[in-house]
Amino acid sequence: MDAPEEELQAFVDEYLNLCQIEYIRVPNTTSSKVIRKALCGIPDNTAMIPISDDYSLCLHLELKTKSQLHGKQLNIARNLPLKIAQTPDEAQGLIDRFRDEATRIRGILARMDSTASQGPQEET
Repeated sequence: MDAPEEELQAFVDEYLNLCQIEYIRVPNTTSSKVIRKALCGIPDNTAMIPISDDYSLCLHLELKTKSQLHGKQLNIARNLPLKIAQTPDEAQGLIDRFRDEATRIRGILARMDSTASQGPQEET
């Protein structure tokens, strides 16, 4: 299913809200030249799921229906794990995998905390 980028973004907004995942969305248009320059290259969406009391896991999601990464986006993609979705199905799959990974990591950290709070085990 090919959808214009605005429709794809609307789907992602709705799906992240449905999944109760917090996110930061960088709008495609902004009236301030300063803001546009500062945000240039930032992924369309950064979704965040807490994995502990101190940390969150992030999904940097760029939506591309026709164009390719360019300029600062390429630089950011070299330094961050940037995921690209071209369709609603791809976006949903990436979000679902992100949510599953966050759940898995949260479980690992909880087990580590539980083991650490028990202290050293005596040998018998």
